[in-house]
Amino acid sequence: MRRLGPRAPGGVGNLAIRIRGSVTRPDARRGEADVADLSPTLSQGSANQGCLARVGFRFVKRALSVTIELMPVGRFLLCLHSHMPYVLSHGKSPHGTDWLMESAAECYLPILHALDRLHQEGIKPRWTINMTPILAEQLADPSFAGEFESYCQEKIDFAVSDQKRFEKEGPLWMQGLAGMWQRIYTNALVQFKHQWGREILEGFRYFQEEGSIEVITCGATHGYLPLLSTDESVQAQVNWR
Repeated sequence: MRRLGPRAPGGVGNLAIRIRGSVTRPDARRGEADVADLSPTLSQGSANQGCLARVGFRFVKRALSVTIELMPVGRFLLCLHSHMPYVLSHGKSPHGTDWLMESAAECYLPILHALDRLHQEGIKPRWTINMTPILAEQLADPSFAGEFESYCQEKIDFAVSDQKRFEKEGPLWMQGLAGMWQRIYTNALVQFKHQWGREILEGFRYFQEEGSIEVITCGATHGYLPLLSTDESVQAQVNWR
C-alpha cells in the first residue's frame, strides 16, 4: 500500500491506494502491461467520505503512475425551520405565551449558543435558518423580553423548590432532574440578558452577517398557498406591509 499526495482539500485526509495483481513485466515497453487483474481499492473510509474517486493508471518508463480525481456525489443543505403561531394575545397556557417562551429557551437560544461556540472555534457551519415573519414579529414585540425573563425566573424558582422537596421526600434522581432544569433556565436567562442584549433576532442577524448562517423566510403567517381559497389570501401572504 502506498499513500499518495498531500492532504486532500477540506481536511478529509490522505488517499491510500492498494494495487492487487500483476502490474508490469520486466521487458514491457512503455504503455504495455498485464493489467487484466488490476483491482484498485480505496482504503481508509474517512479519506473518500462524501466523494467518489476516479483512479487512472499509466506507465512511464515501466513505472506505474496512479492519478486520483475526487468527484463530489452531491451537496448537503441543513435547513432549520422555525415557526410559531401568533400567541401573544392568547393568554399563557397551553397555547399562549408559554409556548413561545419555551421555544425561545429550549430552541432559539440553544441554536445561538451552538453558533457562538462554533464561531469561537473559527467554524462557519453555513446553516440555512428559516424564520417565519409571524415568529420574528413576536420575538421583536416589546412585551416579549420582559415576559421571557419572568418565565425563566419562574422556571428557576420551581426547580429550586422541587430540589428541596425531592431531597427530603425522594426519589433522589428527581432532585438531580430538577437541578438540570434549574441550570438550563439559568443559562437561558443569562444568555438572553447579557449575551444577546434581550434581542434574539439580533443574534441571528449577527451570525448571518458573519457568514455563519443564511436566514430565509416564508409567507406572512406561514400559510400554505395551494390550500388558500382566494387569490386575495395568497397576495396577503406575500405582499404584507
